[in-house]
Amino acid sequence: KQCYISFLAYIRFEFNQIHPGDTVDCCLDPQLNRLKPYTDDTKRPIKELLEFPPREINLPHTFYRNLLYIYPLTVNLSNLTTRGSTSARNIAVKIQLMGGEEEIFSLALIYGKSSGLEMIKEIYLPVVYHSKSPSFYDEVKIRLPAVIDENHHLFFTFSHISCQPKENAPVEIPIGYTWLPLLNNNQLIHGDFNLPVACERPPHNYSLVPPT
Repeated sequence: KQCYISFLAYIRFEFNQIHPGDTVDCCLDPQLNRLKPYTDDTKRPIKELLEFPPREINLPHTFYRNLLYIYPLTVNLSNLTTRGSTSARNIAVKIQLMGGEEEIFSLALIYGKSSGLEMIKEIYLPVVYHSKSPSFYDEVKIRLPAVIDENHHLFFTFSHISCQPKENAPVEIPIGYTWLPLLNNNQLIHGDFNLPVACERPPHNYSLVPPT
């Protein structure tokens, strides 16, 4: 039996006109670079949006930009269990851009949430309560390095989040892993991918081949 609950919510948008000669403080460009003047580190910044024009606009390229957008859709972990034989649910998904297989090679090239000021090394998707096969709606934006080689890959860690953990027990329990090399025949990957999830952390040199 399913129960549906409706909520009434409001979203407030505030638009302020900027006149010629006005000074806007604490601004970040789409690459999260600070724009002068930036006088208060504690103030929530104003971010410039990156435009996706419907047709090409001829403008000079004044800086390097190479972006990768990831749109996770769904994961099915119905057959996986935690180490304590508890059914895996409350699934958390952590995404990292790796330049190697060790944790020290996790690259701080992921754009964080809207209030973030800096690039981050990892990002979590929202956790869907008591769902073994959640669907996602987030967009993950990554700034790719200028040089990409066979070591660069996306690494996904799936964890069970315990809502009522026992004493001295971890809240986050890893239950699965998968990855996706960024290059295929020396070309940057693109398109839709269905990735298998391994219960154990992958062995050495895993990043050189796609998961099977």
